[in-house]
Amino acid sequence: MINYTLAYTFLSRYRVKAEVQDRTGTTTVVMFNYPAENLLDTSAKKLLGKMKPVDDSVPKELNTLLGKELVFKLKLDKYNLIEGLQDYRVSTVFTPVEGLEAVYAQKEARKVSVLTSHSHECLCHPPIF
Repeated sequence: MINYTLAYTFLSRYRVKAEVQDRTGTTTVVMFNYPAENLLDTSAKKLLGKMKPVDDSVPKELNTLLGKELVFKLKLDKYNLIEGLQDYRVSTVFTPVEGLEAVYAQKEARKVSVLTSHSHECLCHPPIF
């Protein structure tokens, strides 16, 4: 006779697949546990605990992502690079800072302006030794 006990554990993890778009086009991203948990500020286990067993509606925590502006750092693998799969894995999610892109554009414009003005000076006035 053999005595044994089987223990099953249910592992709750995120797999959020979303269609995203920017000014260049539309694609699909997939967020697994770490980035999704950080973005939603709750674990998959807690989220499942709030849901009713027969409830198949989208949790309100996920609905908060609709229309939200986010920046994704993607992890590309052989399926994306070699086989051309369009589902990109998200490694990190950032919330953009209001006006930061405009500030960066202004700084870059000033750099170009300074470089352009110096290049004109160098062409017109040879250095004096």
